Amino acid sequence: MFPRIRFPDVKLIKMEIKLVTNWSYKMKLPSLMLALSLATLSACSDSPSTIAKVGDTGITQQEFDAYLGLKKLRNLSTEDKAKHLQVYAERKALVQAIEDSKKVNIAKIDAEVADVKRNLVVSQYLDSYLTQQVSDQAVRNYYAQNQQEFASRKAKVSHILIRTNAQTSEELRAEKLKLIQEAHLKAKQGADFASLVNEYSEDRVSAKKGGSLGWVTDKAIAPNFSHQAFKVLQEGEISDPFITSFGYHIIKLDAAPSIVQKPFEQVRGDIRRKLRQMAKEAELTRLKQSVDVKLMENS
Repeated sequence: MFPRIRFPDVKLIKMEIKLVTNWSYKMKLPSLMLALSLATLSACSDSPSTIAKVGDTGITQQEFDAYLGLKKLRNLSTEDKAKHLQVYAERKALVQAIEDSKKVNIAKIDAEVADVKRNLVVSQYLDSYLTQQVSDQAVRNYYAQNQQEFASRKAKVSHILIRTNAQTSEELRAEKLKLIQEAHLKAKQGADFASLVNEYSEDRVSAKKGGSLGWVTDKAIAPNFSHQAFKVLQEGEISDPFITSFGYHIIKLDAAPSIVQKPFEQVRGDIRRKLRQMAKEAELTRLKQSVDVKLMENS
């Protein structure tokens, strides 16, 4: 069963239209404001729920409550409610005066308001529907049933980087290649890798950690880098020099590749968004198919 949803009165939306103050004529509201009478529920004779009148038009308790809800005004004192009712009634009187003046295109405004209301109908319905459909338990169930989606193969690596780019000259590139080969030779001869990082690496961020890049994900890094870390090296081994778009590298495999599972708390939000999107698309399709739409010829 679909949720019941309360929507703001269309007239409430009209109340929010910004009024242009530089009119070519002067708006006068004395007759309307004289007719504005604030009343308690027991004092008004028009309807048990009428709490104020603007001219001959009553303001009901339900209408005013909807206005307060739209403004997110809750737990107001009796005095504050009276003040907001006064503001609401005066705004309603102002709109009524403008409509009566025929100086604005009411039909256009009504069309825009109708469009806003249609969007609100869809938005509020979906929000309520999806909240029911995508529960915390549904999110947990998805995580439990799709473990492979949240698992990745990672390896812990350190590197030495000598930077190059597309603009690096051949002469400078040759010099940098010589440097990385020199660092590689020293590493193979048993030199401390962290010391070589400090001496040669141009990646100063990782150099502060002995060249460590931490745990990197397979296929989430440059192909050459990923190939060395996940297919060529054994734990503790040092690669031959290779090049990526960042420059020349030597990497050390600090810890062999392993499967790492992302914890539920880390992916909870992603799962919820995914499930909501899936449920939204399915429900919109169902709703569209439940109503026949026919376009008349020459329409």
